[in-house]
Amino acid sequence: IAKEDAVIIITKDGYIKRMSPKVYASDEENKLKEEDFVLAKYDVTTLDTLLFFTDKGSYVYLPVQNIPETRPKELGRNIAVMATIPSDEKIIFSVPISDFEADRYVLFTTKHGLTKRTHIRELVATRYSKALKATKLRDGDEVVSVDICNGEDHEVMVVTKEGYALKYSTSEIPLVGLRTSGVKSINLGSNDEVISSFNVDPNKEYITVFTDKNTAKRIKVDEIQKTTRAKKGSLI
Repeated sequence: IAKEDAVIIITKDGYIKRMSPKVYASDEENKLKEEDFVLAKYDVTTLDTLLFFTDKGSYVYLPVQNIPETRPKELGRNIAVMATIPSDEKIIFSVPISDFEADRYVLFTTKHGLTKRTHIRELVATRYSKALKATKLRDGDEVVSVDICNGEDHEVMVVTKEGYALKYSTSEIPLVGLRTSGVKSINLGSNDEVISSFNVDPNKEYITVFTDKNTAKRIKVDEIQKTTRAKKGSLI
């Protein structure tokens, strides 16, 4: 396989385009379906692989070389056509991978507060015509956040619908394989659920919180006290 640079565009409706950097930089208009918009842009090579994760705990393994080249004026291919994804699943996270042996892991967190880390090498697939299982879910649960980070010890933050946030070390999260459900990340109230979980960027001083009432505020990361996993957290 020849190593060639490529630009990948992914849209909200699940369309994917692969273009050469020269074509992408042209003045040609980038065509999208009505009300669709670009979610991600990746600078990759034809030797890389894209991973897509769904809310039902599945993932799609898609080598860049398998994505047909298009022009900006074309819609591209829908991911669900290139790899069969059940109709009740939606993609919530994507990431390009160039080396599956690198010291990196995927962080999964569910609505009911379960979390786990899985090394990226576990996600290598030889048959990938359909979505594969990335994590085990209990009845009524779903994946709300997927993130990726290197193997160094980081801080992870969990945020709930009722406005609680918990910050603790990623070293507290077991490194396990696929088809496991993980451990408790946060102690939830009876009507609460997790809405987001992410690795804290050590270079970022603030996080921004948006609400369903169309309000927002910035919070200093250091104002959220670092504790341990499986606690209730503090209101933000």
